[in-house]
Amino acid sequence: MIRKKVRKIKIKKKKLIRIAAVSFVLALMAGIAFAAFGDKGEILGSTFTVASADIKFLEDLTLGIDPNNLVDELPGPIFSNIRPEWSENYLVKIYNNGTASLQLSSNADY
Repeated sequence: MIRKKVRKIKIKKKKLIRIAAVSFVLALMAGIAFAAFGDKGEILGSTFTVASADIKFLEDLTLGIDPNNLVDELPGPIFSNIRPEWSENYLVKIYNNGTASLQLSSNADY
């Protein structure tokens, strides 16, 4: 009877050791993942700049590229008397106020 109790205790210890080992490995893996994806470094007082694109619209098409004439938004057009085979041009001037070269394409389908 005592041997059965000792054997049960040994089996329980082995199970606890396995559970502890698996828990340790999972915690270690979680720590590694957090370190890999959650790490961040800072250099205080330093600035890094990469070329950028800054798309602006000319509010008044006749004024040219003046900082007061460059806007981020324009009101959309108002179309009237629409009928089959109708078309109308809507002029927009776009300016890249950034430092990066870019290709811009636009497609409107109303």
